[in-house]
Amino acid sequence: MQVYCFLRKTKYPAKVNLLRETNEVIISKRSYQVATDEENETGFVSQPLLPGNQRKTQNIGGEKITFTVDEVTNMKQMLPPGIRLLGFKPMSKVSLVNHLRSSLFLYPDENSISGSTTLFRALYEKCLAKHKAAYCMLTMRRKQPSKLIALIPQECCYDDDGEPFRHSGFRIEFIPYAADIRKLDVLERPPPSVTQEQVDVFKSVVKKIKFKFHPSQFDNPVLMTVYTNIEALLFNRAEEVYDSTKSDLDRIDAKLEPFMETIRELLGEDGTDGPKKRTKAPTGEGPSAKVPKVTAEVNPTAIVESVRNGKTTGLLVGTLRAYLQQQGVDGTAKMNKAALIDQVKQLHDL
Repeated sequence: MQVYCFLRKTKYPAKVNLLRETNEVIISKRSYQVATDEENETGFVSQPLLPGNQRKTQNIGGEKITFTVDEVTNMKQMLPPGIRLLGFKPMSKVSLVNHLRSSLFLYPDENSISGSTTLFRALYEKCLAKHKAAYCMLTMRRKQPSKLIALIPQECCYDDDGEPFRHSGFRIEFIPYAADIRKLDVLERPPPSVTQEQVDVFKSVVKKIKFKFHPSQFDNPVLMTVYTNIEALLFNRAEEVYDSTKSDLDRIDAKLEPFMETIRELLGEDGTDGPKKRTKAPTGEGPSAKVPKVTAEVNPTAIVESVRNGKTTGLLVGTLRAYLQQQGVDGTAKMNKAALIDQVKQLHDL
């Protein structure tokens, strides 16, 4: 049997160290050295420590226990690579609440063992007909701990265009161990009291702003920022970073405008905290003196360059607000960070 991963997180491009003078690639290697009693002009002489002579230690019960590298490897790997069947349970027993990680897909490997496809198909059809899930222990490779999984049979499904979006076969769902399940205190608290009228209003709100979701519609903004900055550096031109995960606030406000008056009547306005009382000084001589607020340093050139290059993570809201106030822009007190950045872009036509 072989395992196929449906989803895999896209990682950063691999970092490569270069020699500054010649731009040659630097290859780094790790070696363990042990100091000896011999000494020369440069200091104590060291010798390489081979893997067979290395030891791992751990404090257990107040005593230091020593293990060899092979012993640690054998303790971590209980089973050889492969799948070991434990038994069958109804598919309804596999709860989505216990979801640990993304699913995998199991398919037969005829090159390793002849007849795997026939056995796989027979097991799949029988489990699908009886609505059973096969519980197994999965060890994908050497030196890797075994995982408790459930093989869920699934049928092939097609979309409106006749293209298959879910193929027939076994889907691998990872089952948590007892130590993986956490107890949440939030579930023990009494739920807040709401009226049916409030529930109906927000049902209409959710229905108004919902949309069809597909992962292909959204790009990772962190990776897009990296690639855009690389292109801008390569071609020596300013590139605007497009964040597809950013909400269209104007469109949402336009859709929810008919509900705003009803929401205010049902929930009221947002409460504001009253002014805090001045505390007395430690010596009891009256209230403590007011401390002047420290204003953030405003560097106009650095702010404009950061917004132009899309590097706005390090910009503070107070810094952006102070810069716009210096430029004569009014109404910045109620703006969030995204609105302040958009105001800077409009001010400089970025």
